[in-house]
Amino acid sequence: MKKFKLYVGKITVRRARAKMLKDIMVDHVVEFGRILDYKNEVLRTNLGTNCVVKVGEPDAEDKTIFQSFYICFDALRKAWIHCRKCIGLDGCFLKGVCKGQLLVVVANDENNMSECFNALILAARHKTIITMLEEIRVKMMTRIAKLREFPSTWKCNFSPMALKVLEENISRSMDCTIGFNGVAGFEVKEGLRQHKVDIARRNCSCRVWQLRGIPCPHTVNALYFKKFSLYDYIDNCYSKKTYLRTYANVIEPLTNMKMLPVSTNPTIEPSEITNMFGRPPKSRRKEAEETKKSGKLPRTGLAMT
Repeated sequence: MKKFKLYVGKITVRRARAKMLKDIMVDHVVEFGRILDYKNEVLRTNLGTNCVVKVGEPDAEDKTIFQSFYICFDALRKAWIHCRKCIGLDGCFLKGVCKGQLLVVVANDENNMSECFNALILAARHKTIITMLEEIRVKMMTRIAKLREFPSTWKCNFSPMALKVLEENISRSMDCTIGFNGVAGFEVKEGLRQHKVDIARRNCSCRVWQLRGIPCPHTVNALYFKKFSLYDYIDNCYSKKTYLRTYANVIEPLTNMKMLPVSTNPTIEPSEITNMFGRPPKSRRKEAEETKKSGKLPRTGLAMT
C-alpha cells in the first residue's frame, strides 16, 4: 500500500498466497524426486567430491522417503587441509602454545566461521532443496573466484591483515626498552612487564609471536636492535604463495536441473512436513546470560516499596 498506493483485500491476498504455496510445493516434490540425479551430476563434474543422500526404508506404499543430504566439495576439503597445516593445527608454529589456549583459539575460529557461513546461506535456506543447494554452491564458487584475484591488490608478499597487525606492534614497540645478552636473547620491558625474547628460537614469553606468527611488539624491538628485516620473521601462512595454494582448487560449474540427464534412479519423496503448534517465534531464544532489552524496567534486582 505504501509503495504502490494500492489497496488489496485480505481475501485476495490469501488466495494469491495459497496459489503461490501450491506452485512452490509442486517444485518441492519435483526437486526431491531428482535429488539422486543432482548428486550424480555433482560427482561427475567435481571429481573427488563426497556426496551422500540418505533415505529411509520404503514405506507401506513402496515410497522411498528422503532423510538427509551431505556434500563436501573436493576444492573446499583441500583448502581446509592446507589451512590446517599452515596455521599449526597439525603441529606447526603453535606447538609452543599450551593446549588450553590452542583449544580456545580453534573453537572461537570455528564458531566464527560457522556464523559467517550461516549468514551467507540465510536466504537460500528457505528455498526448495536443489534450488537451495545450487544457490549455496554458486555462492561458494564465485567467492573462491574473487578470493583468487585478491592477492593482485597486495602491496607486498604478505597479506594486508598481517601487515596491519605488524604496524600496530611497531607502534607499541616504541614504548619498550631493551636489554641484550650478546647472542640471541633479549629482555624487553613494556610498562610494568618484562618479557624474554629469543629470535633464534622464534619465541617471546608473551606468547603472541608463537600464537599469531607475526612479530609481537617485544620481538619488533629486538629485531630493530639487531637491524633484521621484520618480514623475514612473519610466518609463511600469511604469504601470497600460501594464500594462492589455499585457493588453487575451484568448484566446477553445473548445468541446471532441466538439463540433467534422465536416469534410472528411484524417485525420492520428501519427508513429511510437520506443522508446529502455535505461531512461529519472531525472535531467537536468548541465552541465560544475555540481557533482554525492552522498554520496561526489570523486576529482578529492584527494591519494591
